[in-house]
Amino acid sequence: MSGVGRGMVAGPRGPRSRFSTLPAEVDDAVSLLLRELEYLGDARQKITHLEDVIVRLQQDVRINENALRLAQRNAASSNSRNSEGLRTENEKLKKEAEDMRRLLADEKSRSHYYQADAEYWKSQAQTKQTELEELRGKLKNLLGG
Repeated sequence: MSGVGRGMVAGPRGPRSRFSTLPAEVDDAVSLLLRELEYLGDARQKITHLEDVIVRLQQDVRINENALRLAQRNAASSNSRNSEGLRTENEKLKKEAEDMRRLLADEKSRSHYYQADAEYWKSQAQTKQTELEELRGKLKNLLGG
């Protein structure tokens, strides 16, 4: 089934080189392994990115916690004074502290979300790694080794 001047043989899985000495199943297994390796690399990159995001969010949480403590201290010291200006300042600081609490809660929520997402991708990568090892073993058995 080769044409004049052609080096390819058409089979049920498409054109194959007439010089190929491996069965089609081995070619398919190698293709599958290559796709799985590519997916695993992408998953690892996503995990690394998510871990970086988590670190940044944790830093933001610490910054917000410190800002909240400072705002609370300022509010507490303002409460001890009776002046109207200080009461206004106190209310402003209390509002800022409440805003910081909300921001902190939001940051913690996002941090938990990204941690869960990172864990999911870690488990996906581990599953793919296990599948890859199984496919490598099968390929080794197919090749007689």
